[in-house]
Amino acid sequence: MIDPKLYSDFCFLKANFNKFHYTDNRKGSPYHYFAYMEKGNAKIVAKEKTIQVNSGDIFYIPKNISYQSYWYGTDEISFFSYGCNNLLAVDTNFLDLQIVKCPKELACTLSSISTDGTNIRVKDIGLFFSTVAAILPYMEQTPVSSAKSSLLQAKKHLHQNPYCSNEELALKCKISLPYLYKIFKNIENETPNTYRQKVLCNKAKDILRTTDISVEQISNMLEFSSSNYFREIFKKQTGMTPREFRKLYSF
Repeated sequence: MIDPKLYSDFCFLKANFNKFHYTDNRKGSPYHYFAYMEKGNAKIVAKEKTIQVNSGDIFYIPKNISYQSYWYGTDEISFFSYGCNNLLAVDTNFLDLQIVKCPKELACTLSSISTDGTNIRVKDIGLFFSTVAAILPYMEQTPVSSAKSSLLQAKKHLHQNPYCSNEELALKCKISLPYLYKIFKNIENETPNTYRQKVLCNKAKDILRTTDISVEQISNMLEFSSSNYFREIFKKQTGMTPREFRKLYSF
């Protein structure tokens, strides 16, 4: 079983309703959801798109999308739902709410993944990601807007140069500084600074996994203002302290 601290990154379940059920997720979907409709039907209504789900369909709900869902059927309504906090792939950035037109055997593979409550295992996560990889080529992507294109360029530059200032980043992307903040806020609901912290914490994870360098040294290497500040940011990003992370994941 995976560690409980990481369980919140996944939500695998099978839902069962009788005749009708309504869900209000207008605050935003907490996960990327891939789901298989076993019995019954559903209508999922978002601001700019509505999909009609029928028995046998695989459907996808993007993370953070605001929506309402209506589940109905003549008798039992059931579906398998697989939620993931981070799909870990660039080609998932612009996936939209949709029915996925893919081979039926992928529905069988998806629904074979265990939905045994919190008892998620490594093999379940592995099967989930391999199934998603097989489903992705059949999915429709929304056209890349100029804002999203600028965001991708900014993210790429931050991965390569995490210590550049926001002014330098805006200049590199050929956009204004206010617009830089705007696209991060509107699309990612974060700031360039929090994304920069995420990049640095990912670098810290690699160092913690593969070396015995002290937390203080890692803080200095990554140019944090102090080791205490590094610990604070790392815990905010990962949910655990550097020491806890090293204990769990070092080789």
